[in-house]
Amino acid sequence: MKILLVEDDPASLLMLTKALQRRGHQVIGTANGEEALRLLDRESFQVVISDWIMPKLDGLQLCRILRASEQNTYTYYLMLTAADQHKDRLMALEEGADDMMVKPFHLSELNARLRVAERILAMNEEVQRKSVEMEQLSNVLQFSNRRISEMFKGLPIPCVTISQDGSVMEWNTAAENLFHLKSYEVYMQPLWTVITSPRYKRQAEELTWAAVSGEDIKEEDWTCPLKSGKKVHLLVSTFPIRNHLNEVVGSVLAYVDVTKQKQLEHQIKEQLQVARSLSNELQEKNTDLKRLTDQLEELASTDGLTGLPNYRTFKEKLEFELKEVVHHGRPLSIILTDIDKFKTFNDDFGHLVGDEVLRKVSSVFKTLIAEVPAGIVARYGGEEFVVVLPNSTESQATEFAEKLRLGVEQEKWPWRQVTSSFGVATWDSSIVDVKQFVDLADKALYFSKENGRNQVNHFKTLPAQAA
Repeated sequence: MKILLVEDDPASLLMLTKALQRRGHQVIGTANGEEALRLLDRESFQVVISDWIMPKLDGLQLCRILRASEQNTYTYYLMLTAADQHKDRLMALEEGADDMMVKPFHLSELNARLRVAERILAMNEEVQRKSVEMEQLSNVLQFSNRRISEMFKGLPIPCVTISQDGSVMEWNTAAENLFHLKSYEVYMQPLWTVITSPRYKRQAEELTWAAVSGEDIKEEDWTCPLKSGKKVHLLVSTFPIRNHLNEVVGSVLAYVDVTKQKQLEHQIKEQLQVARSLSNELQEKNTDLKRLTDQLEELASTDGLTGLPNYRTFKEKLEFELKEVVHHGRPLSIILTDIDKFKTFNDDFGHLVGDEVLRKVSSVFKTLIAEVPAGIVARYGGEEFVVVLPNSTESQATEFAEKLRLGVEQEKWPWRQVTSSFGVATWDSSIVDVKQFVDLADKALYFSKENGRNQVNHFKTLPAQAA
């Protein structure tokens, strides 16, 4: 990968540059944030590894500027810091950092985190590729729509497209000649008001509603005076227009003057077959577009390692539920949980095993959250997870957190016992925003970890000095 390394300590800069180059990375090093910003203006980097504390322009400011200027490409940002405070991690993540490492660190840990960066960048490239495919498909659909419209206009038989309420949407040239009305004169008018005289309105109205109900009419005899006064004997055929959910959204009606039936009969069948084929083609394109859209939404809302909803999805869910709290006054609780001593677990068994632990913990949470209507569990970052519990009071949320704790503790672990600590918070009128809500759960989590781990605490039950 192409990496920009920003480190104001010359010895550390040289050591890290050589270590990363030995791993096959292309590394450009710089000693301050201002020079790094100039390099980022001139060329693209896949990864930026930056120290936090630097003169003039620190790592947090550099990250903020980078995120504000990103357009078509994404740069993975890894922050290096000597501080290991939870609030520092939250601050870095909120400003756009993807990961943090606390100095001093092992090169093996840095390499493992860069492998995570490679996976995330690969997923980002896949999302961009899907976006390009969707844009190309959209262009194809637009071209197909234009082609269908042009072909429809030029069909040699009078054809009318109506919406679900029976209003005229399209009116080809042959229909203009038959009914002696221009397309702009009938657009959005009820079909039965423009094709026949008022005396035969009910007959025309029945035909219209049969068409939009999905009924497939084949050459039905229809004899009546047109609105112009000319009496005609027509054969009427219809076929429904369906969306990608197979719902009827309109209909096409084709009219044939029986006096010219011998000359036009073969042409009618061919043109109807072409129209159906084009309709099916458009429906298939819509299905492909929906499939690509669903894939893109899933990539954007799911954590790649655990398969759980990601931080963005959690934030959207919490904001939605808070609106429900305001509108309907129902209870809402959240749970923050952290795998106990996860760093030492990685140190002892390696990051591949650590990833497997995260997946197993996620599997336990997935199974248990399925019992909670409208509840979600998401990956908050690193070894932290967050649970949103709509309609859950303080006691209900604490009880569910205990169930999660026991689920982790009682899982079969092939390496060594794994436990988690939990902090719970329940919304009340004293809380001013989402950040304070999450901070209360985080304080309860911190209390659980500081008082022996593998336990559940609700913020309202904390001692005064801890709150």
